Amino acid sequence: MAVFRFSLFLILLLVAVFPAQGASIRPMAGIGILFLRPFVPERADELKVIPLYAEPGIVRLAELDAARFPSLDPAVTQHPGQRAVAVLEKRREWLRIAYDDAGREGWIRLRRFWDYLPWMDFLPGRSARLLPGLRETLTRLRREPSNDSASSVRFAPDRVFRIVSIRDDWARVTADGAVDGWLRWRDADGRLMFALEAPVP
Repeated sequence: MAVFRFSLFLILLLVAVFPAQGASIRPMAGIGILFLRPFVPERADELKVIPLYAEPGIVRLAELDAARFPSLDPAVTQHPGQRAVAVLEKRREWLRIAYDDAGREGWIRLRRFWDYLPWMDFLPGRSARLLPGLRETLTRLRREPSNDSASSVRFAPDRVFRIVSIRDDWARVTADGAVDGWLRWRDADGRLMFALEAPVP
């Protein structure tokens, strides 16, 4: 009996730790997106030595390679030589980010050749589709930006739509020139629900 219980515990642990085949963990959104890139392509090594602080400019934690920062894939397409990072907080030229997959956080200083945009400014006008694996209720178009609003069309993950505007965690979208309504772009846990179709800058 003890062997059976241990085996059952081990199976449950593996299911909890490893996602189902084909499933992936959606990236955290934060408040905006930061594109890290070298000043010129010939200086790509700049992204391998990014100082990280416990507070803006105070207590240096480490110098890390940007390639180690959690990726926004598959939600955001990244060009070779750049890294897209979710920003959790902004204080003047300082940005708080998660610097590893365990969710540990630190502050980096915004450089003039990097691009930071709040999601409210970045998303409108872009083409997108829903990431796969969402609950059915999250794939339904709503008349108003509310979970309680009447729903109509169900969007399949391969259906492309255009983001018209953003209101809090909701995006007003249009598809095929006829469908118009609201979808959540960020879930209640703060994870992205859209994959952007258009290449990012």
